[in-house]
Amino acid sequence: MLFRSGGRRGGKLSGAAPILSRLPQGSSRLFVRQTKGYPPPSMGRRVDLARLLETARLERVVPRLRAETLHRLIQYRGLESSGEVIAAATPEQISSVLEVDLWRRVGAGGDERFDPGRFGEWLGALVEMGDEVAARVVSAIDERLVTAGLSGHVKVFDPAARDAPLTPGNLATEVGGYLVSARRTDAWDAIVSLLLALDAAHHPFFESVMRGCRALSNSVPEADGLHELLSAPGQLLHDLASVREARRSGQ
Repeated sequence: MLFRSGGRRGGKLSGAAPILSRLPQGSSRLFVRQTKGYPPPSMGRRVDLARLLETARLERVVPRLRAETLHRLIQYRGLESSGEVIAAATPEQISSVLEVDLWRRVGAGGDERFDPGRFGEWLGALVEMGDEVAARVVSAIDERLVTAGLSGHVKVFDPAARDAPLTPGNLATEVGGYLVSARRTDAWDAIVSLLLALDAAHHPFFESVMRGCRALSNSVPEADGLHELLSAPGQLLHDLASVREARRSGQ
């Protein structure tokens, strides 16, 4: 018969030795007490999940994951290596993950702010899986979020706005009759590919997003001295943050 190793501390057993229950002769039942020396359960689950997803059919496994588990997995694997996982997720899962992943806290104790650079990284990872896949995933996301994310990267002008205020040397192209000009270039290729695919396969969504981006691009500060009022882009981000906070508070 095996005995416990270690002593008692405050009435509790110390050590992690096996204990055999007392059963009829010739039989036994093994119990193992978990202690601080074992890996944290969350770490073990994360590693097991990563191994499972490397061998299983993603379209069956991923939709069953909780959104927070999916987010941890994407962080674990890296966004650039998670295209297949993201493509297999449901729109509800993606929306929940983006609600966490696209916002960054500014400074110690500061407010969380929308990160357009991270949005561009997401688009790049999706387009790597194919333009059609990227368009399908993006078209299922809240169009206000997509509008805010794209507006951090591009300006959109009226189809007939040949006198649009473009900076010399700026990247610009026409998509679906709209003039699209780069604010920043880090996700330019992915954005153009996405917009072309949205125009071809999800035109109503494309039109809605482009009209939203156009309105934000044409927004200028009022000349009446009311500087405390938010600009259109700032108002959109404020509204998104308020809705996000209300949703998270209710969970």
